[in-house]
Amino acid sequence: MLRAIVFLVMSLGVLQVNFSWGYDREIYISSTAGDDSNPGTREKPKQTINGLTYDMRQNSRILLKRGDVFFGYLKNLNGCEVSAYGKGEAPVICGFRVLKNPEAWNRENDNIWSLDLAIDSLFCGISRDIASMPEAFYDVGCIYDSRADRIFGHMVKSMDELSKDGDFFTSNIFSKEEVKDRPYRKIYFYSSENPQKYGNLCFSVYEIGASGLHDTVLNDIAFVGFGRHGVALMEGCEINNCRFDIIGGAVQIGYSSWVRYGNGVEAWAVGCNDNLVADCTISRTYDCATTIQGSGDLHTTPSNIRFVNNKILHCRQAFEYFLKDEQKRTVGFDNCEFSGNICYMMGDNGFDSPEKRDADILCYSLVRTPIPITRNIFYGAPYLFTGVINQFISDNIVYIYPGQYLRDGYGGEVFVAGNPGGLAGFRKMYDSTSEIIVVEPGSKEDLKIKKKLLKQIGWKAPSLHLDRILK
Repeated sequence: MLRAIVFLVMSLGVLQVNFSWGYDREIYISSTAGDDSNPGTREKPKQTINGLTYDMRQNSRILLKRGDVFFGYLKNLNGCEVSAYGKGEAPVICGFRVLKNPEAWNRENDNIWSLDLAIDSLFCGISRDIASMPEAFYDVGCIYDSRADRIFGHMVKSMDELSKDGDFFTSNIFSKEEVKDRPYRKIYFYSSENPQKYGNLCFSVYEIGASGLHDTVLNDIAFVGFGRHGVALMEGCEINNCRFDIIGGAVQIGYSSWVRYGNGVEAWAVGCNDNLVADCTISRTYDCATTIQGSGDLHTTPSNIRFVNNKILHCRQAFEYFLKDEQKRTVGFDNCEFSGNICYMMGDNGFDSPEKRDADILCYSLVRTPIPITRNIFYGAPYLFTGVINQFISDNIVYIYPGQYLRDGYGGEVFVAGNPGGLAGFRKMYDSTSEIIVVEPGSKEDLKIKKKLLKQIGWKAPSLHLDRILK
């Protein structure tokens, strides 16, 4: 009888725990202490996130060990939670292919060196075998020197354009048909000295850190080194207290011209509703830190997409929004917002590829229903690159340098900081409630405010623990 009572209590306890989780299973993963043949318990964790089966990607609580680095990506999760366990730094999901042998560079001429990315014996880290688009796997977004925390991000379109140390070239191919022949294989690097001096360089491959997410929660996870996006293709998701760093820069396959791209967190307009991105740190993205965008046959209104209380630094833009509907339907934004964020030094993204549109906020096209952009702090970048008026931009604090634009209409009127008439006209047309503070670069005020904001942001370079895989 006692055994029966104990068994009943234990069963009820298990049922109660599972009910509170709302998940069918709990899976532990550790890259340092796991094995994919293990059952996935805390005592016997699995090793790789790409080893998750279809069933494990449905209604599961997936826990990654703190301090571990996982070379792979999350894809096609439905009703899941991905969180961290143990003590230490947030677990890192990493898209880098790491050069094991720095002596593998071949000299093409005086200052141009080449490396064959397809020779697997030269590399460790993320593998082509698990790539979602293996034909474009070597379409890298940037080269990263982890020892100096330096990005080599200036990709050129042809060999002839290689002209200064750090420039690199992969291919001028961008159509899907031509990419099938795998033109992205060799990388050419301009350096006045043998690049082996940089040691074990990292190459961000053509992948997305997390994609195909439905009704899924990401908590306290870092995504580093993906050539496309940090997170994309999501619906009904929460992304809380996550980090995104060194994202984007790859050539966009299938676009109408050779163009590079890559956003931190992207909400595409079709099927991206009901997403919250909060308390995250997003840094060093080739394009936007956050974006709600879409083009083509848009038949739905993006709704309930919110970017709140994030810390954004050194990206091309903090927030981008646009809709382009070829069918002229009435589409817009419903209950979307960008609010309470700290945005520091947009444009200075480490990719050494500046553009005129480097600004805090970017909007390309007519927007029938504007988005509230409010109660943010913006520092050290042009404010608005937009041709439209958004009456819901308000109550921000904007620190801007003299000569940077408050608004550039890409062909329309330009309002410049430090110009009294420009400020008055800008306030009248675009933003009458935000506090605009012009700061001299390098001044005591500039250094004081920067120090304060950086303390609030609390950013530090990612810990990739490359020594573990380079043994």
